[in-house]
Amino acid sequence: MNLEMYGKYERQVVGVGTIIFREKDPGDMMYVIANGRVRISKHVVEGVDKTLNILEEGEYFGEMSLLLNAPRSATATALEETTLITLTRDDFKQMLREYPEAGMAMLIQLASRLEKANREAILLALELALIEHTPQKYASAGLPGEYTIIATGSFDMKDLKDVIRCQKNLHWDHQTSILASLITPGQGQNALMYIFHTHNARETLKLASCFQNLVQWNISLAVSTDDEVLDTLLET
Repeated sequence: MNLEMYGKYERQVVGVGTIIFREKDPGDMMYVIANGRVRISKHVVEGVDKTLNILEEGEYFGEMSLLLNAPRSATATALEETTLITLTRDDFKQMLREYPEAGMAMLIQLASRLEKANREAILLALELALIEHTPQKYASAGLPGEYTIIATGSFDMKDLKDVIRCQKNLHWDHQTSILASLITPGQGQNALMYIFHTHNARETLKLASCFQNLVQWNISLAVSTDDEVLDTLLET
């Protein structure tokens, strides 16, 4: 993206770890990254945020609140010292008049990106909620309150080394028992799978926080074929 078109607009420098805005904050400004990196994250459940995107030089964020006059839908945090080009609503309208093709491309890109990111965060939240609220009789066989969970993730082959590094840094609760941890190579996409017993379904949150945006997860409960729940289902 050619940043010269933004030469007349104000810039601000923020330090590493600076929260540029928080989810649900009012929004009257959008930002273009002149240099640096920004993490976009969304609150999933208490104590855990999910990374939606890592934005770099030339990318934009904060435009939806600006255009819709709505609260921020996510939190933006500087991952390193970052220079931001700031655009007010009037600045944005002026840019659209002067560079209509660039403005339209930006709107399409950002609307698509945010829609996808928000949808993934909502799905993850629903999956975790279903796991936590599953009736006790549908827990896996074993100690009371113990769950068997299958988490299957997909990731790009180019990210294999980073995924392996994340995997080495993943620490489970001492009451969580890992039955299998597998990586299946594929064409374009690899698969990463965990099968584990746990007393705390919130252990699944560690997958999102540890691997962040490298892996897209599908999380579900598993029932043993020897589980009494199957007999219960047959009787109904």
